[in-house]
Amino acid sequence: MSFQETSPANYFELTQPGGICKTFTTTLLLLVSLWVPTAVCGLIFGSSGVRRKLAFFSEYRGLEDLYYTRFVFSMLGSFLLQAVVWNVSAAALLGRNRTCDPASPSCHTSSRNSFTDMYWIITIRPLAATFISLLTIINPALYLENAIEMQFVKGVLGMFTIGIYDSIRKSIPNHVSWDPSLDAESVAQAQLGLKRMRDGSKLGVGMWVLSFFALLVCIPSGIFQSGRRAAQLWTCWSIFFNFMRMAAGFAIWAGVPLLQPATFCPSIATTGGMAAVWVAVTIADHMWRSLFCVGRVEWIFLSKYTELLSGYNKPGWPMDVTYFPKEEEGEEEEEETGVIERVLQRLRDVAPQRPEALRLPHISGFLGRGSRRGGSVDMSRA
Repeated sequence: MSFQETSPANYFELTQPGGICKTFTTTLLLLVSLWVPTAVCGLIFGSSGVRRKLAFFSEYRGLEDLYYTRFVFSMLGSFLLQAVVWNVSAAALLGRNRTCDPASPSCHTSSRNSFTDMYWIITIRPLAATFISLLTIINPALYLENAIEMQFVKGVLGMFTIGIYDSIRKSIPNHVSWDPSLDAESVAQAQLGLKRMRDGSKLGVGMWVLSFFALLVCIPSGIFQSGRRAAQLWTCWSIFFNFMRMAAGFAIWAGVPLLQPATFCPSIATTGGMAAVWVAVTIADHMWRSLFCVGRVEWIFLSKYTELLSGYNKPGWPMDVTYFPKEEEGEEEEEETGVIERVLQRLRDVAPQRPEALRLPHISGFLGRGSRRGGSVDMSRA
C-alpha cells in the first residue's frame, strides 16, 4: 500500500458538508479555544469560597469514611463527564455526515470506524490541566485545590490513550516515498508534519509506560499504607504526565495539517456544537466536584505544598478553615473548641430525650485532634 493509504493523518480524516479545512494556525486556535471555558469556570466555580458554598455533601467533614466516599464520587463523576459525556458527544458531532474525498485512496481502503477515530483523537487533544495549574499563581489559596483535582482526573484519563498513540506510531514508516508531483516546499512541510506526529506519538507511548509503572507504585501504597498516600503519589506524577501529554497532543494535532492539509474539515455547526457541549460539561464538572468539596484541613493532596505557599497564610482569607497545618497554639485551641461545640450541638439535636447519651468520655479523642488533653465532656450542662 502507498503512504497515502496508511498515513497517520487518516485517523483525522473528516470532511463535512460546508466544512472548513483546518490549517496549522486554525488547528492550534481550535485546541486552545477549548481551554477558555475551563479557565473561566475554574476562576469562578473553582474558587474555594464558591466551592464551599456549594458543598452539599460536606456536612459531615472530618469523618474519614464519609470523606473517602465523597472523594471517590467526586473523581468518578468528573471522569465520566469527560470520558463519556464530552468525548462521546464530540465524536458523535464529528462523525455526523462524515464523508471523504472519493479520489483519496484511504476513502476506499480504510476500514476504521469513524466514531472510534473521532473519539480517540478528541481524547488525545492537549488538555488544559497544566494551564489551570499555572493560573493558580493568581491565588493558590483559592484555586490550588481545584487544579489538583483536575490533574488527578486527567492523569486517570491518560491511562486509556495507549491504543491511539501506538496506532499512530505504527502507521508511520521509517522511509517514505513522496509523490513526485509535490514541489520541494510541499515535501519539506509534509516531512515536518510527519516528524511532529512521530515525535508526539512516541512521547505519548512513553508517558503511558511511565504512568503504568507509577500506577504499579501507587496501588501497593494504597493497599499497605493508605489511600491518602496513593492519591498523593498519583497526583504528583500526573502533574508531569499531563504536561508531557499536552506537548504530545499539540505535536500530533499540529502535524496533521502540515502532512495532509485538506484532512480535518469540520463544519461551523460542528465546531459550534462542540463548544456548546464543552461549556456545559465544564460547568457540570466544576459543580459536581463542588458538591463533594472537602475542607482544607482534610484535603489529601495539599500537605506537600503548604510550606511552598506559606507566605499566603494570612488573616482575612475568604475560607472557613485554615489552609495550613502549622498553627499557633491559641489558634489551634480556638479551632478545636469550635469543632467540639459543633459536635455537642449536633448530639443535643439528635438525642434530646436521652440525657445519659450526652456524656461522651474522651470526646477529644473521638475528634482526633485534641486527644492529648483527654478528659470527659458533660454535654448535659450545656
